[in-house]
Order: sequence, then C-alpha cells, then structure tokens
Amino acid sequence: MLRKCRRCGAGFEPHQWNHVFCGSKIQQTGCSWLNLTSDRSKRRWQNEKYRAYQKEYGKIWKRIQRKLNADYAVRQRLLKREAALTPEGKKVAQAWRRRNLVKVLFWNKKRARIKRGVVGSHTFVDWVSIKSKYNYCCAICKLSESDLRKKWKNTHFTELTMDHILPISKGGTDYITNIQPLCISCNAKKRDA
Repeated sequence: MLRKCRRCGAGFEPHQWNHVFCGSKIQQTGCSWLNLTSDRSKRRWQNEKYRAYQKEYGKIWKRIQRKLNADYAVRQRLLKREAALTPEGKKVAQAWRRRNLVKVLFWNKKRARIKRGVVGSHTFVDWVSIKSKYNYCCAICKLSESDLRKKWKNTHFTELTMDHILPISKGGTDYITNIQPLCISCNAKKRDA
C-alpha cells in the first residue's frame, strides 16, 4: 500500500503503520531524515522550555501538597526524617544549621510562640525591613548596630533585639506592626511595661 509523503508529496511504501514521511531515519535519507534534522533545534528549545515549566509547576504542586498535608507531603517528611537519622544525613543537617544559624534561631522562636498560643506571626524578611525602617538603630536610644558592636564587643548583644510594643503577656500580637527594634539595654529596661 503506497502512501503520500506529507512533506514532498512523493509516493512511498511505509515500513510501519505510523510512517508519514518518505525515506528512512536509520539510512538518513528522504523527508524522514530532513524532518528530524530541521526540527531538532526547535524540539530542543521546546524541551528546555517544557522542562523549565515542569520544574516550576512541580514546585507549586509540592507547595500545595504541603499546605494540604496530603499523602505525598507526609511520605516526603517521613523519608526526610529517615534520611536525617543516617550519619551522612546528620552531617548535612549540622552543616546547613551552621550556615543558616540566624534562620534557625528565628524559626525556633517562632515555634515557641506558636506553642504558647501567641496570635500572629512575621517572617525574617519582615524583621529586616523593620530594622531598615528604623535605620538599623534602637527605637528608644537611637544607638546603631555598629555602635552596639563596639559597645558589646565579644558578646552576643551586638544586634538589635525584637521588642513587642504591646507585650504578649498583656495581649499583644506577634504581627510585624507590633514589633520594634531595641538594643539589649532598652529592651531589658522596658521589660513588660
């Protein structure tokens, strides 16, 4: 049974039921080979674009699964916990914690607030933006972080601390609108006032 080539219109005998171009890719002849070579760069670009889309879509899908606490997210958490118990996993986790100490401390404080039932939350980015709004200075005494580093050299008081304008013990929230940067001295003087 002869078929008509989609590209050149010549009649050809198909080797398989799905052949639509004349010639052979294996023997590198005819429109089958021409179609392959001319579309190769186009297909490569399309594949890269498709892979990028799939990667981004995968991230979005995984984020949704985590929010919904779906079976996929539960399985992934279990796998990560099992991997973290291995000696290599422990080394990787320790190295990551050392590199990201500020984030770890911030998340630990946030977790403790959630356990106590504090209303609201904020991110590390919000805290940095509030510090920049106050020009990296204490809201009360106007002492800058660079001055704190000189004053409290070789201690852990060299950075501004988070202060709740209306204390949590008196019904304050943990939203960023209720937070101001204070030096350790001003924060200690203020306490729950």
